[in-house]
Amino acid sequence: MRTSPDGPRRTPPVPALLAAPLALVTALAVGFFSVLAVAFSNGQFDDGGWLVVLLPTVLAVGLVLGVILLLLGRSWLVLIGTWDTATVVPVAALFPAGAAVLAALPGVRHGVAVRRAGRTRG
Repeated sequence: MRTSPDGPRRTPPVPALLAAPLALVTALAVGFFSVLAVAFSNGQFDDGGWLVVLLPTVLAVGLVLGVILLLLGRSWLVLIGTWDTATVVPVAALFPAGAAVLAALPGVRHGVAVRRAGRTRG
């Protein structure tokens, strides 16, 4: 990531911009699974049935938070956890894998580090 004399540049690296929509598609898929779980549960959450709803909801919120943190240049690690969502929604396994790989690229990690360093100096 190039930096100017004024500090880090505002736009995230291209791989980060590509990882964001993949993670958002995964969040939508996981959220849809959560809605289906509620619909099929008929409001009955006995014997740990609430986990079927809670887990996808937490994953979807985590993915959206990860996208926000990545695009703001705060963290790339949150999206690495998106690989775990492939176990919840196997059809969307390529999206979280792609988001995780793109978010872990050296250019993205460097870009996040540069933006963090720019914030602490100013």
